[in-house]
Amino acid sequence: MSDTPQAVPADGAPSWEIFPYDGELTVRELRAPELPEPPRHGEEGPEHCRECARPDSDFLWTDEHWRLGGADVPSGLPVTLLLWPRAHHDLLDLPVELSAGLGPMLQRVERAVLSLGGIGRST
Repeated sequence: MSDTPQAVPADGAPSWEIFPYDGELTVRELRAPELPEPPRHGEEGPEHCRECARPDSDFLWTDEHWRLGGADVPSGLPVTLLLWPRAHHDLLDLPVELSAGLGPMLQRVERAVLSLGGIGRST
């Protein structure tokens, strides 16, 4: 790895009409992989997962399969929402029934956000 900043590709995000910054940007070089990878939070199961331990009252909305909550820290965006399955799953092991409901649930969340007004969509 070098200390030389990497140039942002000409067709990258700064060329997008909705990109919010002007001026030069540099991309930080990725850290070297840590092998073996350390376990991710919650990887040891639901009993070690902060999200699974949170009460429903911490979320904006819940049902028997899903929990919808905001981000822990401000992002500068009008809203940042995260949709979690109620049961402890990664996307790869999400049961077929929940996978089939994920798309419609995301559409439902988007409709709710857009109904608030003042939230634009990119062209």
